[in-house]
Amino acid sequence: MEEHKYHLLSPEDVFNTVGGTKEHTEQWVTQQREKFGSNKLQEAQGRSLFVVIISNFLNAITAILGAVLVLACILEEWIEAVVVVLVILLNSSISIVQEYKSEQSMDAIRHLGGATLATVVREGRAQQIPLAEVVVGDTVELKQGDVVPADVRLTEISRLEIDEAILTGESVPVSKTTAALTPPEDKHQDIAVGDRTNMAFRQTSVSQGSGRGIVVFVGEGTEIGKIAARLASGGTNKKTALTLTMERLMYFLVFVGIVFGVFIFWAFQWNINDQALLYASATLVAILPEAAIVLITVTMAISVRRMAEANAIVRKMTALEQLGKVTDICSDKTGTLTEGKMRPARLVLSTPDGTPMHELTPEGPANSRKANWSKPLAALPGEETETLNAILRALALCSTTSMVQTSPGSDELEGYGSPTELALMEMAWKISYGLRETIGSLDDVRAPWEPRGTFDFDSKTKTMSRGWFSPRQGGSLCTVKGAPEAILPRCAGSPMDNGKLTSVMDDLASQGLRVLALAERKDIALEDPSADIANLERADVEKDLKFLGLCAVRDPPKQSSITAVAQCFEAGIVVRMLTGDHPATAEAIAKEIGIIPKGPPGSSLVITGPRLDALSDDELDRMNELPLIVARCSPESKVRMVEALHRRGKIVAMTGDGVNDSPSIKEADVGIAMGITGSDVTKGVADIVLADDNFATIVAAVREGRRIFASIAAFVMHLLSGN
Repeated sequence: MEEHKYHLLSPEDVFNTVGGTKEHTEQWVTQQREKFGSNKLQEAQGRSLFVVIISNFLNAITAILGAVLVLACILEEWIEAVVVVLVILLNSSISIVQEYKSEQSMDAIRHLGGATLATVVREGRAQQIPLAEVVVGDTVELKQGDVVPADVRLTEISRLEIDEAILTGESVPVSKTTAALTPPEDKHQDIAVGDRTNMAFRQTSVSQGSGRGIVVFVGEGTEIGKIAARLASGGTNKKTALTLTMERLMYFLVFVGIVFGVFIFWAFQWNINDQALLYASATLVAILPEAAIVLITVTMAISVRRMAEANAIVRKMTALEQLGKVTDICSDKTGTLTEGKMRPARLVLSTPDGTPMHELTPEGPANSRKANWSKPLAALPGEETETLNAILRALALCSTTSMVQTSPGSDELEGYGSPTELALMEMAWKISYGLRETIGSLDDVRAPWEPRGTFDFDSKTKTMSRGWFSPRQGGSLCTVKGAPEAILPRCAGSPMDNGKLTSVMDDLASQGLRVLALAERKDIALEDPSADIANLERADVEKDLKFLGLCAVRDPPKQSSITAVAQCFEAGIVVRMLTGDHPATAEAIAKEIGIIPKGPPGSSLVITGPRLDALSDDELDRMNELPLIVARCSPESKVRMVEALHRRGKIVAMTGDGVNDSPSIKEADVGIAMGITGSDVTKGVADIVLADDNFATIVAAVREGRRIFASIAAFVMHLLSGN
């Protein structure tokens, strides 16, 4: 077994493998640091202003223009000399300013280390130490709000949920476990980072609960360390097609000028006097279109302004040259193609025997209590209304999040909590508004009930339950929600035995929806104000439940993305989705926005990150077509896709917003970051920043890039014909 696959080992095996000990002496700490390395991240080395200036003057075009300047001065062509000097200064100064600003923005990358302190258990007690002093084998304690100081194999948890968006790009916190994971059937594959539920990764943050674990990777060995190392490695500064074309043109014209000079010397019968030198030099100066450099620079400056007006902020001028030749756009999903927020999507009501009765779909604005339901809620028959009221009660009571109206009487809502919890609470608001004539407000639903304890969500049971008591409403109540596979077996009447319900659940899952089941129980004695369901056995509380229905939420695609993807395909540009989300969700969103056709996907269209990583470069290159969707994608998987496209001669634009996208954004020909939701690190490596976070803006930018390329080609041809 490979040493680095600690997620496949038991906690005891991990402890022994990394040299863990209960005696954390200074000698042990030193040995661990020498063996496994320090917990410092490699920092990107910045360039000084002097280096930026020198690098922009040391290039072929500037060298040739410098030679022209010397000749113009020798010939006393002072107007020509002044023009050349202005061309050199204008062309170089714009690049210097842009590159120096880019260097300054890289500060976010140089400070990717994040938190400065970590809580470790040494010498039998918890103590805070500087982050850099954490070593492999240390036992780390985590609590809500903490930033994980290293890559940790979890050994103890209590309702632990961790936000791993910085690594996966997915906003939904991950529920953690401690058991060793089952290795994939294909021994060449590994489990995706987002599926390593017994690991906590450096720079991720604890959303809920607490835990403890053994440090297994530090510094550059951590997942975030690998990203930092790739970003710190420096770019190749490859020349763009336009730059290469202009350099070749200049070389060719110098060669032509030299040939003409030889003819002039021949005409003077090889009597190389002052007049012959004057004619030869004048010919060389005249043949070089130095004005073309001015026109190119001015054209690009105008285009930068035009694109800024269209919400595309150009950080690197070279991106304009590449935009017009882009063949493939690789995009993150969450926050780029989708809204990046969970929304209510579907409600399924059950009948008394547990079979699904009606599917209800809310349409309407986000963060609003209003919705256009697929069927008016007030018009539902009595039996269905009763079930809907029970679902509303479960959603309103079985929650720890808060969502309120922005102001009294307002339809707009605001809240704080996990994305899924907020989406469920928004669903409750929409239901209550649809039934407002009979039940009043959501506050009226909550008002009669007194809390009687909580069983928080647990990654083992995959459920959450809360106890309540209300004399006005007929006594005690236990509301329960959780994963359908966990809730349904606990319900009376075994709803799972119903084939129709299974079919509905499968259909919802195939649409990329996150489905939760809702249930309740009324026969628990909670009359005593001191009663608390937490004092009872959880298994005894969460049994013999009444199944109420299913509630589905999702991160919907932006409407502008659907139009933009269609425009890309019309323009001959292939759009690919590289996401950390699950394959079913990625496939459903890709079909909805038009990246892949609806219906069963071809085997070559969708692949997982671990499967992609298991393929060699030769195997990728032998594929007829590269996949359009890569799910459970790691930062390295995204880089490999960009590299594979480059080997096929493609010009690639990569878009994203998270730190996990930054290595591939840096590797792409045109790196595009989201300006609103994008991290400072991502914007620091990007060539273009979208001020409106709109994928559709990319289409406008590509269109502008193609216009630039055509304009420059026409300008150069005009100047050459004039010379």
